[in-house]
Formats: sequence, structure tokens, C-alpha cells
Amino acid sequence: MPSSAASGETPNQDAPQWPDFPSAAVLDRALPEGLYARFRQSAGVCTDTRALKAGELFVALKGPSFNGNAFAGQALEAGALAVVVDEAPADAGLREDPRVFLVERGLHTLQALARAHRRRFKGPVFALTGSNGKTTTKELIAAVLQRRFRTHCTRGNLNNHIGVPLTLLALPDDAEIAVVEMGANAQGEIAGLARIAEPDAGLITNIGDAHLEGFGGPAGVQRGKGELYRFLQAYGRPILCWWDQAELRALAGDYQPCIRYGSGDGVQVRGRHLPGTGAFAALEVELPDAELLALRSRLIGAHNRANLLAATAVGWHFGVAGPQIAAGIAGYQPGNQRSEWRTHGANTLYLDAYNANPSSMAAALESLAGMAGEHRIGAVLGDMLEIGPTETEAHQAIADQAGSLDLDPLVFIGPRFGRVRLPEGARHFATAAEAGSWLSEQGLRDRLLLLKGSRSIGVAAVLEGLG
Repeated sequence: MPSSAASGETPNQDAPQWPDFPSAAVLDRALPEGLYARFRQSAGVCTDTRALKAGELFVALKGPSFNGNAFAGQALEAGALAVVVDEAPADAGLREDPRVFLVERGLHTLQALARAHRRRFKGPVFALTGSNGKTTTKELIAAVLQRRFRTHCTRGNLNNHIGVPLTLLALPDDAEIAVVEMGANAQGEIAGLARIAEPDAGLITNIGDAHLEGFGGPAGVQRGKGELYRFLQAYGRPILCWWDQAELRALAGDYQPCIRYGSGDGVQVRGRHLPGTGAFAALEVELPDAELLALRSRLIGAHNRANLLAATAVGWHFGVAGPQIAAGIAGYQPGNQRSEWRTHGANTLYLDAYNANPSSMAAALESLAGMAGEHRIGAVLGDMLEIGPTETEAHQAIADQAGSLDLDPLVFIGPRFGRVRLPEGARHFATAAEAGSWLSEQGLRDRLLLLKGSRSIGVAAVLEGLG
């Protein structure tokens, strides 16, 4: 297995430095003497006293509507081994307590602590980001790597300025490899996460229309996601690149080492559709040594083929045998409202309601259309958030795409879909609860229903109305 070689600051200085993502110099100053040793004695790190377990290290964070510093004393009473605060406690006893570490900013200390723990880790850290499919790809990669290594990976989508440090701090001593998902809403954030996680290799799933508002448009998304490649390139570390997408090819350029995967020429890991598998994502993959793999999954849609291929390329890069790669992918069961199959009463649901953007919504509808000959199909679609100035056009395009399909029922939820021209026969509701009430009166049976929308729309709430 490749060894970890992370150290130092990324030379990338073209992205802005945000308060939540300090420079390496700030991280160097943010870790007080003795805190890492105390962490090594602890049962883990907690940032919420409501979930605190005895023996954990409590790090007080604060935001617009909360201040963890106010709970430092409560954390100690609950059995915290030590607490980190960035406001001097009002209680004189706490101020003198050796278990209390007073720092300049608790968040930066959490991040510095995570970087220190990551540097102690001897195995490789693999990072991934992208506009769509990050969590599914991360889970597939972990499923493949687990066939050979003791693998630690991001839980759920703990992929931001707090989640990535918590993921790294949860690295167990017996782990052999780590997979870290990185999410971002704006430029500069992936660069900041890379300074903390210091990955040894990584990939970008794709460049799409996600968080356009924060990134400042499609070009901003490409620059922001490309910060992962720039970090790795600055240290001569491998990148893995989906060669089918022009935006990713442009980011990779002629850099080496680069493991290219895709469906065309010039790639080391090549995949093509495996016939006879219906709507499920499946591939025949040729590895660099000419070994052929038949990959079958429980994911639907052509858009998931790139995710399968990414996991295959990562597995091959780290020396996982071909049959083990195939077994890992076949054994992955989607969940947590991400590409999740459910039987609900007399209907079958494809629940993909954890998040949504124009790219992923269009891909989901395309996948649904591919099953039209096998099932009576319908869709419940919720608003897509964080799109920015083009949100009306984006929602209109999705409404038009859905209207071109023979969907019964076709339901839209949220104010943004309420402002566009909907297809004839479609129903619109302000909330998922209202949509669920209407669905409960329809007596739907033997339908295949797509449920998709941004998480805060709560599309999954309509399940109560489906019987």
C-alpha cells in the first residue's frame, strides 16, 4: 500500500481564504501544547454536549444562533476529559481548571487537531469532491477498498469545515486507508479542506450545476472543485480523472501521475454498458492488464456508471483484485435517501431526496424514462436550491423534461416550481405535507415513483400519503 507523505501548505494561493478555512500558518498556531496528547487519551471528540459521552474531548464551536462556550462547565460535569473554548469562562474555577484549553478560535483548533491526527496516520488518505454523486461514489469506493483494507471513511455527508475534521479525528489506530469526502459551496473551500486532510490522492466525480450561486456560476464551480487537483498536483501526488468530461480533462491537462478512467480512448480503466441489466447501472470494465470485469450494482441510471468506474479505478490504484472490486460494488446497498429503492405499500419508490440540482435531477428523470416500458411510472419533484440567478430557467427545464414523459402522477413541490409553467395535468403543492395528503386520496398502486428534491424541501414526507 502507498504510504502517506502529506506535509506543508498547498502553494495554491489563487483562491480566497475564508474565515472557516485558515491558512497552514494559522493552523500551526491553533493547536495548544498538550492538547493532542490529551486527545490521544480521550474517547473521541464531541462538539455537542447533548451527544457527549464520558471521556470525550469537547470542542466549543459557535455560530449565529449558538455558542458552545456556554456549555463548557456542563461538558466537564458530564464527564468530558477536557474542553476547548475560545471565550474565557466566567467561572473563576473553570478559568484555572487544567482541563480547560483557552484558544483563539475553537473551529481552527478542531481543524488543527484533525490535521495533527491525520499526520500521525501512516496509511494513505484518499479525497474526493464533485458536483454530483460524491457520497454514492465515496460509499462505492469504501465498499471496494474494504475487500482488502481496514477502511475508514466519511460517515454520511460529514464533508464540510466541521465534518472533515471530525472524520479525520475518528480515524482508528488500526485503519489502513481513509476515504474523505469534501463538499463545498464556494471557491476556496476545497483548498481549505485539503490543507486539513492533506490527501495522498483524489478524484473529482464531475463538474455540474451544483451550488452555482455560491461558486459564482459554472466557471466558478470548475475552479472551486479543481482546487483538489491543484493541491495534489503541487505535491506530485496521483489524481484520478473521469476522462469523458471535458471540464475534468481540462483540469487534469497533461499532469502525471494521472489515472484516467472513462469509456473512450486514452484511458487506463475503460468501461462500457453491460447489456441485459435493465435500468440498473452495470459495466463491463477493462483494467490496464486487460482483465475484464462484469460490474453489477443496485443503482439505476446511466449517470451512475461513472461512479462505478471511479470506484473501480480507485480499487485498481490501491491494488484491490478485480474479483474483489466486482464483489464490493455488487454488495453495496444504497440508503439514506440516496438512490434508495423502497417498497412502500403497493408501490416501488426510487428515493433520491437527499439533495438535488439541475444535473442530478435531469439524470434521474432520464433514468426513470428508461424504465417506462417495464412499469407505470410517476414522479414527485421538489425545488432545487442554491442555483442562483438561473433558478427559474433551471426549474422550467426540469418541468419541461418531466412533461415530455408519460408520468402519472406528476407532482411538483415548492415555491420555485410554483413560479414556472408546469405540464398539463401536473399538480403543484407548496409543501410536501400537502402533496402527501393529496397522494393519500389517489389510491396509487403498482407504480414506480421517483421522489427527488433538495433536502430542505422534505420530499420524503410524502411517503405517509402513499399507503
